[in-house]
Amino acid sequence: MFYVLFVYYDIDKRYIRCILESSEIMNAIKELGAKLVQDSKLNDELCTQRRLIFHLFPFIYEASKRMSSRAIVRWLDAYGTKVSLATVAKALRNPKDYWQEIYEDIEPAALIFAEAHDLEVRTLLADQELFFNLVHDKNTFPSMESRQPRQNPQVLYDQYLDACSKLQQDWFCLPPASIEACLASAPDEDDLSSQLGAESKPAALALIPE
Repeated sequence: MFYVLFVYYDIDKRYIRCILESSEIMNAIKELGAKLVQDSKLNDELCTQRRLIFHLFPFIYEASKRMSSRAIVRWLDAYGTKVSLATVAKALRNPKDYWQEIYEDIEPAALIFAEAHDLEVRTLLADQELFFNLVHDKNTFPSMESRQPRQNPQVLYDQYLDACSKLQQDWFCLPPASIEACLASAPDEDDLSSQLGAESKPAALALIPE
C-alpha cells in the first residue's frame, strides 16, 4: 500500500517537473519570438528609411552643397519626413552605391526608349532636350509596322509609353548635377548591352522601323 503511494508520488513529482520544464521552454520561446517581432519592426523601419533615401538622395545630394546633414534632417522633419541623421550622413559618404541603384532602376526604361530611337543609353540620359523632343514630336514616334512575328504591337507600344513615363517622372526630374554624378557612376555602355534580357531586347528592337 505504502509502496504504491510512493510510486504514485514519485510519478507525480516527475510530471510536475516535466510541466515546469515545458513552461520554462515555452517562456523562452515566447521571449525569443517577441524579440524577433521587435527586431523585424526595426528592420522594417530601416528598410523604409532606405527607400526614402533612395528616392530623396539626388535632392539630398544637391542640397548638401549648401546645407549640413543635420540641417537637411531638420528640414525633412519639418515637412513630416522622418530620416535619421546617421542615414543621411552615411548616404552622402557613400554616394556611389545610391547612384548605381538609381541607374539600375531607370536602366530598363532607358534601354527600351534608346533602342526604339536607335540611340545609345548614355546619349539619351544625358540629353533632356533630346528626350522631350522625341516624346513630343509624333513624327519621331517609332513605327509599329516593322515588328517581329507574333509580337503584339499594342503590348510593345504600351511598354514604350511606360518607358517614356518612367524616364520623365524618375530621371529627367532630377537636378542636372545629380544626373551627371549618376552617369559618372554608371557601368560602361558595353556592360549595359549585355545586361538586356533575351525577351526584352527583341521587344525593344521591334519598335525600330527597318
